[in-house]
Order: sequence, then C-alpha cells, then structure tokens
Amino acid sequence: MKHNNIVAFLALFAGAFLLVGCKPYGLSSNSSSEATSASSYVETTKYVKGFRAYDSLYDYDGCKDSSFVLDSFPGLVFERSNEIKKYVSVKGLDGLSHLESIYYGDVNGDGHMDLGYTKRARPELANRYEMRVFIYDFLKGEIVFDSGVESSYVLDLDENGNLIIEEMGGGYKNGEGFAESLKSGRFLVGDKADFEWFDLDFKIKTISLMPEEKNFDFASNKAIFPVGEECSIPIWINCIGKTNPLSAKSFEVSADSAEFTYLLSPRQTVLNPLFVITCKFDTAGEFELRIAAGDISDTKTVVVS
Repeated sequence: MKHNNIVAFLALFAGAFLLVGCKPYGLSSNSSSEATSASSYVETTKYVKGFRAYDSLYDYDGCKDSSFVLDSFPGLVFERSNEIKKYVSVKGLDGLSHLESIYYGDVNGDGHMDLGYTKRARPELANRYEMRVFIYDFLKGEIVFDSGVESSYVLDLDENGNLIIEEMGGGYKNGEGFAESLKSGRFLVGDKADFEWFDLDFKIKTISLMPEEKNFDFASNKAIFPVGEECSIPIWINCIGKTNPLSAKSFEVSADSAEFTYLLSPRQTVLNPLFVITCKFDTAGEFELRIAAGDISDTKTVVVS
C-alpha cells in the first residue's frame, strides 16, 4: 500500500474513532497496582524502551523544526504550529493535532513502534490544564492506550531510557515550574499496553537561564552586561515530584575564568522563574555562564563590556 493511501486510511479511522467513541485501553483496566522503588530498580528487559522526539516540557521555545519525520513512521510528517510553537500536528490526521509531546516505543509488543503523545485533556476549558496521554498503533490505525481525563498525565523516559507515564496533580500550567507528582509507571513489555507503578520522589526535567529582555541580544542569543554593575538572570526550571527540595545549595554556578560575584535566591512561588541569579562581572570579555543541578544544566554566553 502506498504511503498516501496509508495516511488517508489512518485519517479516516481517526475520524471514526472520535465520532463513535471506541473504548481504548486505559488506566482503569491496564494499570498495575504493584509498585517498585526507583532506588532498587535494576535494568531488565521487562520494560519498554522509549524514544523522545519532542516534548514541550524540555523545549521552552517550542519545537525547533518547522517540520520533521521519524524513520519509525514512514509516511508521517510532523509539523509545528505557526501560531503556537509548542504545538505539533501530524499532517493529514485531524485527530493528531495540538500535540505537546511525541514519544515512541513498542508498547503493544507487535515488533513495531507505537506513537505516544500528550495533548490538553480539556482544550475547550481555558482555565484547565490537565494533560492526556495517547498511544497510537500506526500500523493498525488505532488507539491502544488512553489515560483518560480523570487526572493529568504526561510521558517521559526514566534514567535508563524506559518509557514512563507520570500522573500529576492539576497538570502543568503556563509558566509553572514545579508540578506535584502523584505517581509514575514504567510500561511493561507485552501486548496490553500495561505498566508498573514505581516511586518517583523528585525529578528536574530542565533548567534554563533566561536573561531579562533589557540584558539580552536576541540576534546573537547572548546576554549583555555592563562591567561592575549588578544584573539579574531568572532561572526557569521544569520539575516534578511529591515535594520540592530545591534550594540555593542545590545548584553550582560558574563562569569560565571570569572575575564575578553572584547571589542565587529562591522565589516563593511555584511559577517560573523559581530562582534568580544576581551577579556582577568585574572584568570585560565574553564568558560562558553555567548553572547545574546534578546532571541537568544550562549555559548562556554573557558579553561584559
């Protein structure tokens, strides 16, 4: 069957699914109640290996490419929204639009990659931010997993590259830094899109240094600071957990060989920025300002003159 015929068939099926409301696999029937500890986890072949193609929670500026393709899904073209860059759609499939993340892995054990994605659970309600997870069997043209709308869910990868689902309290709001984690589950190898809950205490997804507009040159993507004057750089963080243990001591700040002083201060809010660096450079030059919390870091070029 030619690619254009495949796409046409999937578009027809996706529309039919939305109209008749076919009941997919979901949390009510396929979620394991058994929990494992993240600290005692040993890598095995029991969990589904996953891949991240795009996730708005890891890409603050939205999808970097206007369109892209994935080798695992021949015939599909993923397109970024021109209006809101964090949204991605699959060309020709109305049911696969306004996606905020794209993951893939063989969730139903048929030897072929399945497409996982998240989108707003209640897009018609402007003040609701629950996220809904779907997993789509590209070959069969059917939804094999639907998290439903009773809570808020996103996809992610664990430290070993296994595909996981995270249940959040309330979902991510615009600019929210810390999201309450209710529980997380690793997808199990098999034919039922099943998963096994495990304990995820806390995780930083991304850290971003976000200079204020008055100190930022958009053309060069560099911060511009005057010598000897204090300037502030807000720190945007996406993190999820049962509690937020972050403090100023959680971070390491450096700037090459620059002579500079800084003060890192927390803000008493769950909205970004969660922290602010107030710094002063005593020498002119171009430096790489870096902030890190464990393995998660970000670097911004700073021009001091």
